[in-house]
Amino acid sequence: MLKNTNFVFLTALSLGLLAPNLASILVDYVLIVLIVIMTLSTTQIALGYPELKKQSKKVFWAFAVHYLLLSGIILIASFKLLSDPYLIAGFIIMAAVPPAIAVIPLTKLLEGDVSLSLIANTVIYLGSPFIAPVIVYVAGSEIGIDTSRLIEALLELIVLPLIFSRILKRMRFYSEVRVYEIHIINLCFFILIYSVVGVNRGFFFRSDIVYMVTLVGILRTFLSGSLVFVISKFAGVEKSSAISYTLLGSFKNLGLTAIMALTLLGEKASIPAVICIPLELLSFTYFSWLFKKYF
Repeated sequence: MLKNTNFVFLTALSLGLLAPNLASILVDYVLIVLIVIMTLSTTQIALGYPELKKQSKKVFWAFAVHYLLLSGIILIASFKLLSDPYLIAGFIIMAAVPPAIAVIPLTKLLEGDVSLSLIANTVIYLGSPFIAPVIVYVAGSEIGIDTSRLIEALLELIVLPLIFSRILKRMRFYSEVRVYEIHIINLCFFILIYSVVGVNRGFFFRSDIVYMVTLVGILRTFLSGSLVFVISKFAGVEKSSAISYTLLGSFKNLGLTAIMALTLLGEKASIPAVICIPLELLSFTYFSWLFKKYF
């Protein structure tokens, strides 16, 4: 069961809503849990990947798709459709973070350009500690997001795990860890999602919050990805590259978003990330159908 990511995510979400008793205890450990997730996930990030120069043009477009289009839609939709500053702040942090590492295996499942997704993810992750504070400073200054605390969180949750992942890959026992990597990551995600949903349980039964946040989530996931798909198709982009662009134009690192929002701004600010998790799971099925039918 721990190998089935969809099952783990949906079970954690359901238990967080139905039996949240342990969430208030486990939430104290979510920072450590996310560092474990990020360390294991970023072992796939290839620093100094030799094809970077060859793929530089495509990486530029992937970077633009992720940080200009996707982040732009997140910011515009949240400011236009929401009024609660904590929910808007949650989406601002979402706009600032890099893509989900899951983009790499999902690209492989859809038969996309894995090399492009890998290199683009590497470049975006390395650039995110510099780009994220700028996005938050420009979009979130009036809301009161502390940029200095954000930089500290980025160092803890992106830079530190990247360093740990390099060390881990050099360890003799890494081959053994790798066998159970997906089990450990999914177990950690279970704790993370269950904790964040559990402590926010009351907000999920407020229809005014859920409906509007879900609407923004649909726009930032399905609309953004569909736009990239349509543009790629009409621009004559090869299918494998279009798949990579589409995933990078739809997926954000929601675990990172949830914990940063929770630690920087409190429980309510983490709601956008939690609500967007099942939407991203559904979007993969949607994009699978879209590429098979229309590309």
